[in-house]
Amino acid sequence: MARQLSPGEKPLVKIGFTAFHGGFDPQHNPITDLLRRRFEVQVCDEPDFMFCADFWYGAHRFDLNKMDCVRIGYTGENDNADFSSYDYYIGFEHIGYPDRYFRCPNLLFDCDLSDWQPLEDVAAFAAAKTRFCNFCFSHPSESGAREAMVRLLSDYKTVDCFGPFLNNTPEGPRRISRAEKAEVVAASRFTICCESTSRPGFVTEKIWEAFKNHSVPIYYGDETVTAIFNPKAFVNMHDFASFEEAAAFVKRLDADEEAYRAMLAQPPFAEGFDYAAFLDSFEAFLAHIVRQEPKAALRRPTCFMPAYQSDYFALLKPYAQRLDRAEKRATRWRQRRYWGLMFLHRLLPGLVSQPDAGMLDFYYKRHERAVKKE
Repeated sequence: MARQLSPGEKPLVKIGFTAFHGGFDPQHNPITDLLRRRFEVQVCDEPDFMFCADFWYGAHRFDLNKMDCVRIGYTGENDNADFSSYDYYIGFEHIGYPDRYFRCPNLLFDCDLSDWQPLEDVAAFAAAKTRFCNFCFSHPSESGAREAMVRLLSDYKTVDCFGPFLNNTPEGPRRISRAEKAEVVAASRFTICCESTSRPGFVTEKIWEAFKNHSVPIYYGDETVTAIFNPKAFVNMHDFASFEEAAAFVKRLDADEEAYRAMLAQPPFAEGFDYAAFLDSFEAFLAHIVRQEPKAALRRPTCFMPAYQSDYFALLKPYAQRLDRAEKRATRWRQRRYWGLMFLHRLLPGLVSQPDAGMLDFYYKRHERAVKKE
């Protein structure tokens, strides 16, 4: 029998997180923060409600077959919702599934859209920009949009390419911090913001980083992105018949200072988009799940695990363990190299440059490694 709550006391819920990215904070994130509006939240290793992130980013960190609690799946990647393995799902697709699904794409999960501030003097800010366009990616896109825009715009002016892919900076390929990237974006008239894949609903933080730092986004990816963002505030490559036409429009916009400033001055959000209302809806979805008794909250089929999934997990587990060992070895190597270079930099500062601190935060994309291994 449930304990009677005193007036003003919030009910206790026990939640957990698994397979989220390395920088994820279980105590402070959209899920935990929204639940704390109504509940006393305890984040623990044996929860009643487990939030599970992208399978490929943590396949060897949890075993679904041993997870008897309520499972809430989440993906920030271009993955389909899985209602056979999870009771509830948080994804990007425009679908409906009674009380089991909520649309919250990576953009709305990872970014706080309330921290945008309008420019006080658009003309002065535009005049102070020192870069034409920036590009910061680690790999090509499935559609070829990223490399196409760099190639087409580079014939007009220099596109500053940071990051490992198509890098053309004096420092060479490297990971730049979010603070450094924000400075680069703010100094650029345009920012290439092409998603890795193009699929309706799949929108990440890339376009928001440009808006937040007042650089006109050149966007390709989610064809429905104008439900969130003002179509007059960015260059939507989906509006053109080809990448060449989109690049030609960017060149004309750059040459027309009045038109450029008019776009830069536009508010980023689409008419009718209410970020506060979205958060309230997300809170209601989460509250509906955790206010139930755990057994009553179950929605997935519990009488069996589809044979193909059991076989798949059994085959993948030893492979994922090998990936984990390889990752640990690579991490140790990079850490030793970092501290060795740091030691030489202190002895010979004029000859050895200070190493990039990104070496200490090593990261592998498991799906890319899997393809290479096979």
